[in-house]
Amino acid sequence: MRRLELDFHRTAAQARWLRIGLLAAGIALVGVVLLRYEALSKEATVWEAKLQDLTQLARRKTVALGAGARESKAPPEEIKRANVVLEQMTVP
Repeated sequence: MRRLELDFHRTAAQARWLRIGLLAAGIALVGVVLLRYEALSKEATVWEAKLQDLTQLARRKTVALGAGARESKAPPEEIKRANVVLEQMTVP
């Protein structure tokens, strides 16, 4: 049987560099994650502003369309003619 040689001091020095390397990698990873979080936070703010603008625009359009439809009342004869034209257009 071969003689077993254990050198605890040598592996402790190697493990120290491994721990330092893992710590440096962890710190770098945290930095990357924080930068990505900041970028996504800014992008979310921009999209929320766009959504708010579109919501306000949609409310204005529906109000404007509703008011215009009430003011312009077409005579029934004109509506009937428009329906006839529409029916003719749908004939194959």
